[in-house]
Order: sequence, then structure tokens, then C-alpha cells
Amino acid sequence: MGKIIFALFCCPFVTALNGWVGNCLWQWFAVPFGAPAIGIWGALGLSCLVSAFWGASLEEDGPFTAVLIARFLQPLLVLLIGFVIHECWLHTGYTPPHLL
Repeated sequence: MGKIIFALFCCPFVTALNGWVGNCLWQWFAVPFGAPAIGIWGALGLSCLVSAFWGASLEEDGPFTAVLIARFLQPLLVLLIGFVIHECWLHTGYTPPHLL
């Protein structure tokens, strides 16, 4: 019972983290190509939409704490990879065609 309460307590934080990461990635990679800027709420909505189509699973194998840590670390790892790609992209001098 304690694990369920703890998971429910952590859920808003994981959701907010996913929204923040989604917003950063959107600003870095979609806006330069002419997509409208979105905020965290828009990123959360897109995250829910993608989860609906890809079927986010609530059941995962492994110990409870390992699954919970993975839920926190996955968005941070995605953000780190996106940041590295974004920085490399900035240093290449690439300009999207619609901005030429």
C-alpha cells in the first residue's frame, strides 16, 4: 500500500518533468523550423497524445524503486541527448530553409 501512495505522490513530479523536457526539446528543434512555440502545458498535452497512441505501460518488470528511478532518469537522459544534439547543431551554422 505504501508503494502505491508513494507512486501517486511522485506522479505529478514525473509528469511535470516530462512536460519541461518536452518543452525544451520543442523549443530547440521544432520552433526553428517554423512551428509555433508551446509552453509546458502544450508539451504535456503532446506527451499525453503520444502516450495514448504508443500505449504507455503502467506495468514494468523489476523492483519498484528501480522502475521509479527509471521514470525520473529517462526524461533527463533524453534532455541530455537533445542538448548535445542542439549544441552540435548550433555550431554547424545550419539555418532552416524557411529562414534563408
